[in-house]
Amino acid sequence: MAMKYIVYKTNEGEVPLIFPNSFCHKGICKSIGEDVIVSAGFIKQNQDGYLECYGKSVSLKLKSRERHDTILINHYLSLNSV
Repeated sequence: MAMKYIVYKTNEGEVPLIFPNSFCHKGICKSIGEDVIVSAGFIKQNQDGYLECYGKSVSLKLKSRERHDTILINHYLSLNSV
């Protein structure tokens, strides 16, 4: 099942936020602020269990930085899975 994501800037760096496909990118960004969003798109799990980012958010008019976001999200999840 595909999920959606956004990546936003903080003082500590970029942070991914993953949410259900039924939510709207723009709706999620209302609480964060669209001015700090750097990319948005979708996530799918490949056959190896690795998450891959792709696509774009129509409501935010932002594309996925496919390779960069894939690395960021997989790294972020591995650091926070303890």
